Amino acid sequence: MKKLKFSLIIFGSLLLVFIIVTMFNTLTLESRQPSPENFNGSIKEDHAIDTLSKAIQFKTISYQDRSKMDLIEFDRFISFLEQSFPLVHEELELEKVNSHALVYKWKGTDSTKLPIGLTSHYDVVPVLEGTEENWEHDPFSGTIADGKIWGRGTLDDKIGVIGILEAAEHLLKEGYQPARDIYLMFGHDEEIGGDEGAAMIVSTLNARGIKFDFVLDEGGAIVENMVPGVNQPVGVVGVSEKGSATAELSIEGSGGHSSQPKDRTNIGRIASAIAKLEETQFPADLKGPGEDLFEFVAPEMSFAMKYVFANKFIFEPVIEKSCSSSLHHLR
Repeated sequence: MKKLKFSLIIFGSLLLVFIIVTMFNTLTLESRQPSPENFNGSIKEDHAIDTLSKAIQFKTISYQDRSKMDLIEFDRFISFLEQSFPLVHEELELEKVNSHALVYKWKGTDSTKLPIGLTSHYDVVPVLEGTEENWEHDPFSGTIADGKIWGRGTLDDKIGVIGILEAAEHLLKEGYQPARDIYLMFGHDEEIGGDEGAAMIVSTLNARGIKFDFVLDEGGAIVENMVPGVNQPVGVVGVSEKGSATAELSIEGSGGHSSQPKDRTNIGRIASAIAKLEETQFPADLKGPGEDLFEFVAPEMSFAMKYVFANKFIFEPVIEKSCSSSLHHLR
């Protein structure tokens, strides 16, 4: 009995220490959100919405088989930009790389400062044949309904092109000139690797010895109901990109005869291999920019989730499982 009592005292003491430490970590979390700056300018919201809606209607579709790309549609889109943003095309130098990748140079007042780059792309992925009827609105309609613009490119990434050009046009109307050069760089084949767009823009500027202070790409979005325990919109800043790999599976064997099929057919064998490949996922690991994200959003979470993330040295497996479940749910 004495040993049991002693063990209970030790266990209770450790539990008390655990509760004190974890609660202290939770209650001392302070918000790390920057103070917002008030914007006093005026933006022609209706014009911006209408311009993006019209931009969506151009079928600037990238295909893995480049011969399928309708480059006339790409030319029409470039002409549309020239008409929609006249000051940009009067005041900035425009260079077309490989005919369809666009580089605008906005001259700054101080040539000794390194320039900055703002990038985006205006090509979109094709709509899977046979799924057109599944869309609530036509994917190239640019329909404005229920406070949203519908169609390919609204998120990835004509919104980036139009947003950057809207800002530049607005600033030019106000007579603004940047302190350093600004390059606006828009690719036309990002969805299939960017070999003739972004890669060639980089090669062109490298050959001229142009180096940037920083380059801002699309890199993230404002998401809702994606970060566990946070009900407010979260700005996700992307600073890296996952790679990709393609695996080709093939099998050899007798096809047999339909009157006497084998218990284990070639289709079944290769399907089993694909299932095993799918089941072999990379292990989850919270580190790098992903970990930094939660450092900033943890103080804004509900108490239960704040408790978990404030003590991630204990609950990291729980966090990784929760994040993985959220991503699977979004898919």
